[in-house]
Amino acid sequence: HERVETGNLLTQTEQLQNDWSMGTNMFRAGRTLAPDGTYSAKVFGSAGNSAFIYLFQSVALKANTTYTASVYAKLISGTAPTGGNILAPTYHNGSALVRASVGYSGNLTSEWKRFEVSFTNVTAQPSVQFLIGTDANTTAEIAFWGVQLEEASGASTYVPSIDTFTSRLSNA
Repeated sequence: HERVETGNLLTQTEQLQNDWSMGTNMFRAGRTLAPDGTYSAKVFGSAGNSAFIYLFQSVALKANTTYTASVYAKLISGTAPTGGNILAPTYHNGSALVRASVGYSGNLTSEWKRFEVSFTNVTAQPSVQFLIGTDANTTAEIAFWGVQLEEASGASTYVPSIDTFTSRLSNA
């Protein structure tokens, strides 16, 4: 059976900047080799403080729709985190806004691994947060690549969303 590509609902998934907000205790630490063989994976670190150690993008979700969030991650340096979430999209479960999450505890190694979580958003949301993060209690550096949110019950092949600019020459 063949899987149909559903598309990535997030923007700037290769750059992880501009449309992405960064918590005050997180910092960009460079780039590294991504699973696709390019140097497009971004490395982030934490100041070792207890809060604001995430990247997030606001996204709209449809009512009664199943989504899958995914990201590739690996440990670059330091000790593997034991707290916090690699991935934590916010959605409405019919009663309240909650987060579907994949925690760090025992999940992160020095090898690339794709993490995913599926959820059904019950009530339409015009703007909820899609978060990827580091552990607040460590100074480990973590690489992220292939961030994706799609309308599907499982993760499909990563589809980058790259914003490009094309100039137009004036005829005046």
